Amino acid sequence: MPIRNYLAQLFLWAHIIFAAITFGGSIYETMVINWIWSAALPESLSFMTNREYSVNPGRFWGAFGGIPALFLLGALIFNWHSRTRRHLIFISFLCVLINTLTTIFYFVPILRIIFAPDGGGRSGAELTTLANNWLLGTWGRMALLLVSLIVSVWTMSVALPKAKIAERASLQMKGAI
Repeated sequence: MPIRNYLAQLFLWAHIIFAAITFGGSIYETMVINWIWSAALPESLSFMTNREYSVNPGRFWGAFGGIPALFLLGALIFNWHSRTRRHLIFISFLCVLINTLTTIFYFVPILRIIFAPDGGGRSGAELTTLANNWLLGTWGRMALLLVSLIVSVWTMSVALPKAKIAERASLQMKGAI
């Protein structure tokens, strides 16, 4: 197997593994942590700021959030020579990109407002609306992660093209070209 194909497979597998970890983390966050802090809005928001019981999902997302995207970018680069794989990986990459951009520009700022001391001066009704919209949007983010993961796994079933460069180099060394 030519090194390019080896790296194409390696980066795609690494992306799939880390994407599965982050998807699992998003399921846990949605089904456990978000469930707790949104149980009785706005009073339940204090769970995330209570030092004794609080959790910080940002530590997980800070450590694992960007890794799948980096491996996916590497997979895109090393699979570029396969048109079908390139298109599938690009779809997966768009899902990750949309997810990342909405997280940076919508979800994180909303969390900062929701969990600000005294709700950033907002009323309980405003905080409840913001939190409910955030929770609804989180299902969309999870759907994007799932689509990215499924498309990436599907990409593994697409055969890589034969390495014409390696064949040509072999023929040149034999003096056939």
